[in-house]
Amino acid sequence: MQSKFANITNSPNEIVVNTKFNIEVGNLSSNFQICMPYAMIEPLRDLLANPINDSNHDQDGSWSRRMASELRHSEVELVAEFAQISSRIAHVMGLKKAMCYR
Repeated sequence: MQSKFANITNSPNEIVVNTKFNIEVGNLSSNFQICMPYAMIEPLRDLLANPINDSNHDQDGSWSRRMASELRHSEVELVAEFAQISSRIAHVMGLKKAMCYR
């Protein structure tokens, strides 16, 4: 990702943070990136630099269960592109439900 092309800041000189992630679901995996202005995460700097001590955190597992529940109920947008077809607008405007496009 070319973060310099992302228009998410007020100034071209503002610092952005670009973080890469890998997600695995079953036997599928994919990479994605999140780019955000540094000013957005700067207020959380101390918390990010000094995470909560694991020995005191979530002793009864309630946080983990809550997080798992929220993730299961989160909405995501999935886009699958199977083909690209050139056409005229008039033909596209005439498409009806269940019609095949050739």
